[in-house]
Amino acid sequence: YQRRVRGPSLNDEEWIKVEVSLKDLILADYGKKNNVNVASLTQSEVRDIILGMEISAPSQQRQQIAEIEKQTKEQSQLTATTTKTTNIHGDEIIVTTTSNYERQTFSSKTEWRVRAISATNLHLRTNHIYVSSDDIKETGYTYILPKNILKRFITISDLRTQISGYLYGVSPADNPQVKEIRCVVLVPQWGTHQNVHLPSMLPNHDYLKEMEPLGWIHTQPNELPQLAPQDVTMHAKIMGENMSWDGEKTIIITCSFTPGSCSLTAYKLTPT
Repeated sequence: YQRRVRGPSLNDEEWIKVEVSLKDLILADYGKKNNVNVASLTQSEVRDIILGMEISAPSQQRQQIAEIEKQTKEQSQLTATTTKTTNIHGDEIIVTTTSNYERQTFSSKTEWRVRAISATNLHLRTNHIYVSSDDIKETGYTYILPKNILKRFITISDLRTQISGYLYGVSPADNPQVKEIRCVVLVPQWGTHQNVHLPSMLPNHDYLKEMEPLGWIHTQPNELPQLAPQDVTMHAKIMGENMSWDGEKTIIITCSFTPGSCSLTAYKLTPT
């Protein structure tokens, strides 16, 4: 006994309506599962979803972009702002803006003009130098940093980008507990506002043969309550790779740019 099964008899227009309904049903189910606004999907994503491909949900950022684009299309009444400026040649420039982002003024924390003017006035800060005297032990070494070397180091520096140099000096014959810093060696380096990167090899020159390494000095844009972790890592790395660095004699000097002055703080790493 055979039974003939007949399918639904629909014309073309009815099939189109069924197809649209199925598409809306599939998209609504996908949007409900993935918490996605169906209107924010692209045509290629809609096609992939209907064909059953596994695609990831669109990001929140693209949804926000779609909403912003939708809002801009709906804004029919815009407020136009006309500004008139004059360039360096004396020509008048008239600009009409309608959106908010066109009226925003660009401002940067690292404005090169401000930094250039401030860098030319760094020599004035050398008249007001403060030395931190917290937690100083009388049993340790005493370091003498000549002001002419310090002044030169400050005047060639930058308010935000850190610069660094290795310290070399000698001890007087009658007092080995005193270390006189004779020079600051500036090696090839590149720095940011957070740290400075130095080469792995220490400087080697005839001028340094009669001196001993006493550590390193670097600038920083603001004063910190303690030694920065990256400075501790850098100092420990140099000591570990170079036997000439004595942990009891080599120090870290930070030169912080405080308002209208400079603050010096020296640190020494202690063994754990």
